Amino acid sequence: MYTVEQLKAKNFDAWDFYVGAADVCDTTTIGSFCCDGDGIVSVKLSTDGFIRLYDQGRYVRRLKSDIDAAMVQATRYLRRHYNGIYEYVLA
Repeated sequence: MYTVEQLKAKNFDAWDFYVGAADVCDTTTIGSFCCDGDGIVSVKLSTDGFIRLYDQGRYVRRLKSDIDAAMVQATRYLRRHYNGIYEYVLA
């Protein structure tokens, strides 16, 4: 499992890390990565050790357990489903 400090230190281009959860009732989210600032596609890291991909707040799938590999998966998803955002912030 990753610590907040480890996650803050990661650099995934335009993917920014946000500590905690947007919902104050969510005590299971360590933090999330988002590249567009609106949470269209986000990667949430949970206290259960899982890394999950969300599309507009809806759960899509569990990603690889390694954050570097998970962010590659998330970037591919963003490129495939939201190419305009991908081109604007990551290309």
